[in-house]
Amino acid sequence: MLKVRALVLAMGAWLWVACLALTLLTCLPQLDFRVVAHRSLVHSTAWLLAFSGAGYFATRTTNSALGALLRWIPRVQWVLAALPLLMLWYGLFFLYSFFLDFNVTKEGFESGIGSPLLRRGSAVVRYQRIRWQSESDINGTAVIVRPVTQLLEWVTPVGPYKLDSTWTVLDPYGRTLISSRYEQVAQQRKFEHYLGRLQASADSANLVRDALPLPAATQLGTGTIGYAANGKNRQNRLTGRNDQGGTDGIDVHARLNGPLGLDANLGLPAPNNTEWLTIALTNFHGLGTYYLGRRSPLDASFMPTADANYLQLTRLGTDEKNRIYMSVAAQPARLTITHFNAKQNIIAGTFEGTLHSISGDTLRISQGRFDVTL
Repeated sequence: MLKVRALVLAMGAWLWVACLALTLLTCLPQLDFRVVAHRSLVHSTAWLLAFSGAGYFATRTTNSALGALLRWIPRVQWVLAALPLLMLWYGLFFLYSFFLDFNVTKEGFESGIGSPLLRRGSAVVRYQRIRWQSESDINGTAVIVRPVTQLLEWVTPVGPYKLDSTWTVLDPYGRTLISSRYEQVAQQRKFEHYLGRLQASADSANLVRDALPLPAATQLGTGTIGYAANGKNRQNRLTGRNDQGGTDGIDVHARLNGPLGLDANLGLPAPNNTEWLTIALTNFHGLGTYYLGRRSPLDASFMPTADANYLQLTRLGTDEKNRIYMSVAAQPARLTITHFNAKQNIIAGTFEGTLHSISGDTLRISQGRFDVTL
């Protein structure tokens, strides 16, 4: 009799370990039980056998620290199980679906799992609600389901592109998820073109990446400007023409023996959202090198002054003390005009320098180049 009792305790303890391990594994968003009832059965077993299973191993270990840890595991389990009760009715519904939902059917609205639409080998495609998104994913998402074991399956969303014709249609509705290879390539290119247009919009500056290549240092009036800010590349994405014949997002004016100014609005990833580059020169006399720097970044102002020779970078969305970086006279930035054609309204050049903020931070501008029309 004692041997039978010991055998039952040992089996219960190892069953607790297996069920707890399965519960932890299925915390991965892609891994889930193939049947809802199996999931609830594993969860219930892992909690009901917690104290007896942990106690069985705790009494048989010679390591006191490990024994203490084993005795704490069931307490943590039940505390975690009680926490959803703080959310009242939603918590009760969660506990029911976690422990007591013994629905044995694979499909249906209540389970959030649709019937298979496509099949290829052992994998199927169906619509189902994605775990952790049940409130925002009421209508379900097209997913590819691949069995891992008799108990578990791997679930991944189909994604923005359609599936190819190697899938067998099980439901006529599944045909809407299939396209030919030619259609897939065309769809992918259309999607990438759409992203490119978003990147070219000032309203979608968050999509601009730091890894964009710098534009070539041309002298043709191509409407480009680029530079590296602390090693991260920047370039304008608005290359359309405005009503004045210039480039969208870039405002340039220059007059021989008079002022030169260039303002360019460049997109940035969040949270900065916008980066504004300004080049200001009071006495432009044609081709050559100019040194730009104000007495102090504390003098930063958009108002023109006699000291208005500077290279400035303004980052909207950052704190006020680090919003404006400016070249100073003690360490001036360098501007080189490499091409100027007053008849064709083209000006091109390069720039670089170390900029300073009010707080004392610095920003290195390197590989700067522009090729724009006035």
